[in-house]
Amino acid sequence: MAKASIENILASVPARPPRSRLEPYRELIEELRRRRVTFREIAEILEEKCDVRVTRAAVHDFLKARVRTWKPLPQKPVPGVIREIQKAGTTQSMAQDGEITFEFDPSEPLNLGR
Repeated sequence: MAKASIENILASVPARPPRSRLEPYRELIEELRRRRVTFREIAEILEEKCDVRVTRAAVHDFLKARVRTWKPLPQKPVPGVIREIQKAGTTQSMAQDGEITFEFDPSEPLNLGR
């Protein structure tokens, strides 16, 4: 089959509209999830603000199908753990003869060293 005929065939086939009724709200849903809003809360927001009635499971399934483009926020350290580390001092050694040591500097990322 000639390359020109393939291009003609593709040009004659119209693009399909999105299959999900949530597709127009994709950016909103993704941003709400980045802000750690629950699926149930997203469903409620869509119903209240956008007049789209949908279940929390439908929101979940919608995002799961698009997981390759969805990027959650990076995990933040737990404040209680950081306080405990700070109480221990700026450098805490837990090593004996070549074992891994733990060093904490509040201005630096956590570092495991030998």
